[in-house]
Amino acid sequence: MESINSLNELLKLAKTHDRNAQEEILKIYTPFIKKIVRYYGLNNIKEDRDDLYLEALLAALKSIDAYNENYGNFENFLFINVRNRILDFLRRRKFEVPLEEAISKTYDFEKEIEIKEEIDEFKKLLAPKELKVFELYLDGFKIGEIADILQEDYKSIDNAIQRIKKKVKQFIGSKSD
Repeated sequence: MESINSLNELLKLAKTHDRNAQEEILKIYTPFIKKIVRYYGLNNIKEDRDDLYLEALLAALKSIDAYNENYGNFENFLFINVRNRILDFLRRRKFEVPLEEAISKTYDFEKEIEIKEEIDEFKKLLAPKELKVFELYLDGFKIGEIADILQEDYKSIDNAIQRIKKKVKQFIGSKSD
């Protein structure tokens, strides 16, 4: 009973931002917090577990400030807050891309310019109608939509696309030689 009363007293002091009381509570609950971190950080590398531990400590400090005796047992309140903070951290971390991976997937502007130049060169090979069809097709329009836009019949547009595909194959073949 003495420890419960002293814990309640520590919590009251900690809520007034008494640094010694906060440190004492953290000292008492550090093994408990580490146990939670170990459980949820089991598959993580050491640096991630360290990050999880820091997140858990932040959650513990917020729990001290937010705790109300009406919430019940402080340890349960602490567990829920620490667990939720760790799970949020892991969810956010799941969508982060490691720096090495981000660098390896950087956008290649030179390659894009080269591709645009080749497309421009290819466009010179097309008849005016084929050029219009090609540009609309690249913009994602379907054959029927292109026919409506250009006020042509469906078969005429389909034939133009077939000619364009044939010219693309020839163009690519001439580039690889």
